[in-house]
Amino acid sequence: MFTDNQTWNFYSAGLKWDLKRHLLAKRLELFSDGELDKPDSRGFGIDYFVQGRLGIRYRMTSWASLSARTEWERISMTGGEGDVNDRRLVIGAGVNW
Repeated sequence: MFTDNQTWNFYSAGLKWDLKRHLLAKRLELFSDGELDKPDSRGFGIDYFVQGRLGIRYRMTSWASLSARTEWERISMTGGEGDVNDRRLVIGAGVNW
């Protein structure tokens, strides 16, 4: 929804993934998830959209973990104007209740 309450509706083809792999008796976890979308011709200038994460998580105890991941978001527009290409590196500590 836009600030002037206008909406766009169009179809797209997409692919999603969510992969996890446990190593070292589940103390170490490799993970990746994301989405790839390709709008139809009425996609208002958007060629494709990619959003994904890739990371590693280490369980220190049964309730505490450390993690590091990289995130990528890419929106390709016709003509190259308004393209988005964002990358982030996230490092954190977590608690499991």
